[in-house]
Amino acid sequence: MLRPAYADMHAHHERETQIRTFLMTVKMTSGAALSASFIFYYLNKDFISIWVGSDNFGGMELTAAFACLLFFHSVHKAAAVPLSGALRLKEISLMSIVEAVMNLVLSIFLVQYIGLAGVALGTLIAGLLTSWWFTPLLTCRTIGLDYRLYWKAGVLKGTLPVLPLGVCLILLKDKFTLVPEMIILAASAMLFTGMFYYMGLCKNERRYLLQRISG
Repeated sequence: MLRPAYADMHAHHERETQIRTFLMTVKMTSGAALSASFIFYYLNKDFISIWVGSDNFGGMELTAAFACLLFFHSVHKAAAVPLSGALRLKEISLMSIVEAVMNLVLSIFLVQYIGLAGVALGTLIAGLLTSWWFTPLLTCRTIGLDYRLYWKAGVLKGTLPVLPLGVCLILLKDKFTLVPEMIILAASAMLFTGMFYYMGLCKNERRYLLQRISG
């Protein structure tokens, strides 16, 4: 949805608007993705057991690897959108090829030692070493944003309010049955929403959000 907007901002050289939109997008995506990753880690074993049987559960190591993949992949996608709006696809395409080759090599190597989790871990390592740091760096250079600000005002500001939720879910893992777990998740989601609203959003962003909600 944001690609046409980024293309228009790039064409009209609206640098400040691009930076503001980019940081907000990364911040919101980081918070939502980390929340989803923690919830996935917390509920996946129960979900798999209900869906296809506990014998088909791949283990907590595989679940943790997929949770990390969910987070980093989501943030990477948010960081890449301005590049497509600016038609800077050559660099990320070449880096994606490098990532794919590294992913294949690592997955084949690791699967021999740690099984199925090695495939997910190979994908995770390949992404971290290539596209997942290169894409946001290229985006920051394209729109004129300090790379450190991307991490501080984007990723960190979006994820820090989620950490209490994550710690809570990890400490409570396997201590309750499914129904109490769902209640705990609902309470944790409310806690995260409040913390993200007051810690993750600035005054102007909160005002804008309330205006959009109220119509």
